[in-house]
Amino acid sequence: MGRYRIDIDSLSYINAKQPVLHDIHITLPIDSFVVIAGKSGCGKTTLLRMLKKQLRPKMDVKGTIIWENQTKTLIEEMNDLESAASIGYVSQQPDLQLVSDQVWHELAFGLENLGMKSEDIHQQLAEVVSFLGLEDIYHTPISHLSGGQKQIVQLAAVLAMKPKVILLDEPTSQLDPIAKQRFYDLLIRIHKEFDIGIIMVEHQLESLLDVCERIIYLEEGTIAYDGKPNYLCKGHITYDALLPYPARYIQQMYPEEKENPVTEKQMRQMIKMVNIASSKIKEDTNTVLRCEHVYLRYQKDSPDVLRDFSIEVKEHEILCLFGGNGSGKTTFLKMLGSKYANKFGKVDIKKRLLYLPQDPRILFVKDSLKEEYAMFSNRDTWIKCFDLEKLLLMHPYDLSGGELQRAALALLLMHCDDECILLLDEPSKGLDMYYREQLAKILKTLTEKHTIIMVSHDVEFAALCADRCGFLFDGTITALKPVRSFMMDNNFYTTYWRRCTRHLTPCAITYEDMIS
Repeated sequence: MGRYRIDIDSLSYINAKQPVLHDIHITLPIDSFVVIAGKSGCGKTTLLRMLKKQLRPKMDVKGTIIWENQTKTLIEEMNDLESAASIGYVSQQPDLQLVSDQVWHELAFGLENLGMKSEDIHQQLAEVVSFLGLEDIYHTPISHLSGGQKQIVQLAAVLAMKPKVILLDEPTSQLDPIAKQRFYDLLIRIHKEFDIGIIMVEHQLESLLDVCERIIYLEEGTIAYDGKPNYLCKGHITYDALLPYPARYIQQMYPEEKENPVTEKQMRQMIKMVNIASSKIKEDTNTVLRCEHVYLRYQKDSPDVLRDFSIEVKEHEILCLFGGNGSGKTTFLKMLGSKYANKFGKVDIKKRLLYLPQDPRILFVKDSLKEEYAMFSNRDTWIKCFDLEKLLLMHPYDLSGGELQRAALALLLMHCDDECILLLDEPSKGLDMYYREQLAKILKTLTEKHTIIMVSHDVEFAALCADRCGFLFDGTITALKPVRSFMMDNNFYTTYWRRCTRHLTPCAITYEDMIS
């Protein structure tokens, strides 16, 4: 098995003043499990894309990246077929990568382009589909899949080509907690059983600490840490909020320790006694949105997506809805702001709605953020609040996933002059923990004037800011409770600290609970 040899002295966009990456000199064994982390916009995705010929952005490069086999071939000089087959890629935005109309077409697309015979294609697809358990959606149109299902189809299409290494860019950003863990389990099996290398960009590292062999942290385009996960607490990372919880906790509470835990079991053994204060529950206020016995289906003859759905939303609260991929969370938000033909029941909305879609790109129509924000008198406030000053001249589509999410949130909030109900679809998607904590503070401040309904898979983020949480299952709400009660009553849809402190009374649900 070969290895990447990456020597980048400087890498920048054409005519850019500052390099995106610089002084990066590392060797990555192709059969290893490596995670690349760091603050949003630090160059993680750019570095990952540089490792595959077909994805390399047009940039000024000083340095080399070698696919180090017997001939020590440069990435850009690799044979097209070898690069396509040997180096797989799973994007953080599956809609940009999927090209076919049916699942089975998508899975066969890469193999057909490699010139494989029909019988060989069917054999490989049968194996991959069975391995990943995709039989139920094999003949399903891509447009009917949830975001999480699309992510699995991406992985399956790559795996069918029998790559030597798979590059993944925040592959779990649209997965619910259970699907996310299943996805990680699949990656571990693929890595161990097929000796396929994994190089993954990810923000939430807690579930990966005990399986990845190496973590590389980038800061301002260069390497701030490169080593094993259990020594992260001794890494010199500028923003400690970017560290996974075990390393962050040990660094702050037990600085004499040389290593941090990498599993929840080790973390529980580390915690001997923690005094945790009970949180206050926000008092009931006026109802600003009510749904009563709502039924909704996409087509006349299709099954109900929402079924006897009822909910009340209180003024100035943050309500977060969880649920599995495809459970109807996004459909619920879209239903509030539109008139579906196949909708029955009563919906009463007392304030103006503003909607942040799951794909924030559709909000932007100008060639730069500066042009996009020009018409708003309150733009300076939100530009500063979301740390966008250095990004104003960039085209929205050139931003990283986290930068685009912050830019979209700022644009949405520029419309908030009067009291509104903000509908946020995965607002923390693509954000590192530093910006997630900042966004949680912003949303809590906004509730002085506005009401917020968000759907999410990010239980850690919800624990930071939500007042109530509910679970959407089988077309309706099965649980709607104050955030602490919700987290304490669940085993899977709960936070890292709830799982680690479940033997304490009361238990912690956030990092702040642990260190307060």
